[in-house]
Amino acid sequence: MQNILKIENLKKYYGTKNNITKAIDNISFTVNEGEFVAIMGASGSGKTTLLNCISTIDTVTAGKIIINNKDITEIKDRDIASFRRNNLGFVFQDFNLLDTLTIAENISLSLIINKKNENKIDEMVNDIAKRLDIEGILDKFPYEVSGGQKQRCACARALINNPKLILADEPTGALDSKSSRMLLETMDEINKNLNATILMVTHDAFSASFCQRILFLKDGNIFTAIVATILAIQTLSDSTKYKYHYSILSKLGIEQSRIYKTIRKQLLIFFLFPVIYPLIIDISVTTSLNGLLNPVLSSEYSYLYAILYSLSLFLFIYLIYFIATYFGYKKNIEE
Repeated sequence: MQNILKIENLKKYYGTKNNITKAIDNISFTVNEGEFVAIMGASGSGKTTLLNCISTIDTVTAGKIIINNKDITEIKDRDIASFRRNNLGFVFQDFNLLDTLTIAENISLSLIINKKNENKIDEMVNDIAKRLDIEGILDKFPYEVSGGQKQRCACARALINNPKLILADEPTGALDSKSSRMLLETMDEINKNLNATILMVTHDAFSASFCQRILFLKDGNIFTAIVATILAIQTLSDSTKYKYHYSILSKLGIEQSRIYKTIRKQLLIFFLFPVIYPLIIDISVTTSLNGLLNPVLSSEYSYLYAILYSLSLFLFIYLIYFIATYFGYKKNIEE
């Protein structure tokens, strides 16, 4: 499979000799044609800086960035804009649509700059809009449509020139959970149906779960462990994320037995904490009120009965929850 993007020993430093910030420190990786790849990392790890270098917005300190067999670090300044326009597509977090242009005009802007035939432009815009299900809003302005529709417009604009590589900088950052999922499913369809190569920067594990491969910047092992734990906890509160969480845990190189072990630990925490905490409160309250209620509660062990009743109730409820969640998780990921 052909490499669309190849990064070799990339470095990007800011500052002077006595005060240097290493935003990107000797990174190398490749992205193959038709891949959907996520770059993850903590805040300040250099994700956006890396994307800016790949997109020719920023220059590198050292190393090579090869896109479609061309080293962009050697392209002359006067030719950068042309290369970017013909080879790259961009999906930004904040859409970057022009409010004075309609959705159709925003999508077709790069075609107009490239002096495409007017009839051809309309045909291409309608075709991509139909694929992304936004053909009904082409005559509207950005302020008249939802955030999800704006981002689909941004995807259409990125795709309209059939770029070699689509770069997405946290595309779900400004969207709600429903719109985020719709956009990610759209990008997944674009990747599979149009064979588009997508490189996405994100800190969101759910977004990364749609990708075929995940790359980490700085402290990859620690970040992997954190992501695995977070996903294990989130899985308990949202059953719809089973397959996505299992997908990303698998992509992180975590074995199935370890996934189950992590889930069991988190289930145990969720199982015990809601039992122990109310129990402590119940003991404290019942004991303090026992003297006041003594005429009513004839038995000196009345508070003990209340505690045992409360404990058995919580045990019963959370035992069912424990069993249902664990076996439900196994069933979903096996499907």
